[in-house]
Formats: sequence, structure tokens, C-alpha cells
Amino acid sequence: MKNTYTFLCQLLALTASVLMTQPGAVAQPSGQATDTSTASEPSGQDDGKWQFRAIPYLWFSGLNGDVVAGDRTIPVDLSFGDIFDATDSLLAFEGYFDARKDKWGVFSDFMFIKLGVEGIVVEEGPINLTNRLNVLEFGGLYRLSESPSAADRESAVDLVFGLRSSFLEVTTELNEIEGVTGPRDLTANNQKWVEPFVGLRGETGLGKRASFIAEGNVGGFGAGSDFSWKALGAISFHVSKRFNILGGYRALGQDYDNSDDAFKWDMVIHGPIVGFGFTF
Repeated sequence: MKNTYTFLCQLLALTASVLMTQPGAVAQPSGQATDTSTASEPSGQDDGKWQFRAIPYLWFSGLNGDVVAGDRTIPVDLSFGDIFDATDSLLAFEGYFDARKDKWGVFSDFMFIKLGVEGIVVEEGPINLTNRLNVLEFGGLYRLSESPSAADRESAVDLVFGLRSSFLEVTTELNEIEGVTGPRDLTANNQKWVEPFVGLRGETGLGKRASFIAEGNVGGFGAGSDFSWKALGAISFHVSKRFNILGGYRALGQDYDNSDDAFKWDMVIHGPIVGFGFTF
């Protein structure tokens, strides 16, 4: 986790240094909304007016880490392809919304993932793992700086702050063993926690219709989880003033420990994302 923390700090510093040192960078009020979770905002927004953005997106996520339930430690190292091949149930939905006026804004980002994977090998033998995870982020945005960039696109950096709420349901059971009858060992855990987070989002124009987007935040610090982080890198293509599509890679790390329930969730959820945004 120490290496992860160092990586996130470097990402935040790099985002700020690259995007805030564009030529002519000065803080200006703007109605332009920048969502680095999904897409950058087209230029030319009118100052003083509310701008809204809604973005459904798909996150083709894999899991890497450990789940500890009682005296059972389950190592998980699964790409999205592994999960897709091994799962007997897979359901996911994600969506983002923000509202901005001048330099201030509010946002929410929701993720729901349900999956079941059979045959994960542990010391007792192969087990089945069922996991359901809901994550809701909500908070505020503040425009730190913006400046002209390539073509009509602007470079901009936002401060991001808020709360991240997680609900996790994990069920494990020993796989069926030929010739053995009777109930199988079963553990079930329902966990929920809320943690603060803070970070930076930035974008810079790559041409008239494209932008590079970066985001990094850190949270937890013992309030909710021990530590959490999120990172994103993506390219946004602006089809029109009101519509854009995005592709990139995102990762969410969570280190949560509940000693009362003898449960630990130390997991990195990561994978490609694809989304499209509407501005109105």
C-alpha cells in the first residue's frame, strides 16, 4: 500500500504541474464543466449559467487483492476476461452526473457490480465467491486554473473533494466435492462504510476534437477504510458541442478492515472504461 500511496501522490503532482503550467495559465471563472471520470467539457460555455452533464459508462473491471473472512484468506487475481469466463452471474451499472456554475460544482458517481466466480483455489480446496459492491461518490468541484490549449480546447485543473460510500456483500462456500454430501462450509459478510477523499482532476486539449483527461484522489485515512485511492487516464473525443465519447483506464483501491467481524477487503478494482456524455 505504501507503493500505491507514492504512486497516487506522484500522479496528483504530475497532473497539477503539467496542466497548471500551460502558457497563459490564469484562474478564470468559467461555466465549462470538466468531468475526468468520464469526459471533458466543450469550450465556449456561457459564464454564469448552470451546466449539467450526465454520463452512463461501462467499466470492464478485474479484481486483484485479498479477501479475509474469518480464518479464511482468499487471494483474488482476476482480469475482466477471467471473470467473464468463470462467472455464473455478472451484472454491472455505472453512471456519473455533475452540475457546475462558474468555478464551483457538485457531482455524483455511482458504481454497481455483482459477480460470482467458481473454483478459486484456497488451502481448503476450490471455493465459490459471490461479490456485490456498490460505490457512491458525491461531493464538490472547484476550478483551480484554466488556460488556452490546443485549438478550441482549454487546459483546466479542478480540486475534487467529497465522500465515498461503499456497500459490500461477500459470500464464500466450499465447492462441491464428488462423493461428499451434506452442507458445505459457508461464510457471508455484509459491510458498509463511508470515507472522505480529496484529489485533482485535469484535462488538456489534444486538438479540436480531443482531450486528455487525468484524475487522482486519496481517501479513508482511518475514517471508514484504512486507505483508498482512485486513478484515471483517458482520451475524450468530442462528436459535437453536446456529445462526447471516452475511452481509458481506471483503478480503485480499497483497504478496509473490520476486526469485529474478522473481515478484511484489500482489493484493487481496475480495467478499461467506455462512456458517452451529454451536456445540457
